Amino acid sequence: MPASLGKKVGESLQVGGTPMTIVGVVSRASLMGGTPTITMTLADAQRILVGGQPLATTVVATGAANLPNSYTAYAQSAAKADLMRPLNNPVEAIDFVKYLLWAVAGLIVASVVHLSVLERSRDIAVFKATGVSTRAIGAGICLQAVIVSVVASLVSIALAQLLAPFFPMTVDISASSMVLLPLLAVVVGILAGLLGVQRTASVAPATAFGGP
Repeated sequence: MPASLGKKVGESLQVGGTPMTIVGVVSRASLMGGTPTITMTLADAQRILVGGQPLATTVVATGAANLPNSYTAYAQSAAKADLMRPLNNPVEAIDFVKYLLWAVAGLIVASVVHLSVLERSRDIAVFKATGVSTRAIGAGICLQAVIVSVVASLVSIALAQLLAPFFPMTVDISASSMVLLPLLAVVVGILAGLLGVQRTASVAPATAFGGP
């Protein structure tokens, strides 16, 4: 049985009104978005679920199996996809929220960069007056935005690793996600930096010689 039920080896557990003794505990055993999965012998399952009749809806086997015509064989990937089917709508909702949060993060970075450019308009004008090209100044602004985005993504990865064990269901953070997140952060940083570059291009060098 899974450890999420809070039971220990030797304790009793009621399953379908039948008392059973726990003989083993595993750290991860759940289906359908965290629903605990109890493992028992086939005979016990038949006794509890179908009144002791010799029936089984699913049989897990390794290697090639010779099945009767009335049976259908599924590969592990197909069985996993079938188990995940009831969660398709929640997963799509989570993905939508994820994309929305990315858009919000991009707007926040863009706002920070834009405000930074506004505060440094006089400095940018001085750079232009001394011969620094707009392209060089814009590259520096984009670099700043990329650094902010990448640092934020690394902090979020660290927080995710720290908070994952405290979630009520198992959270699996794949290695590909941790690699993809900083790459997406670079893209978001560049797009946010381009907004600051537009503001930079409009700053006239003569502003450097104006009054306070």
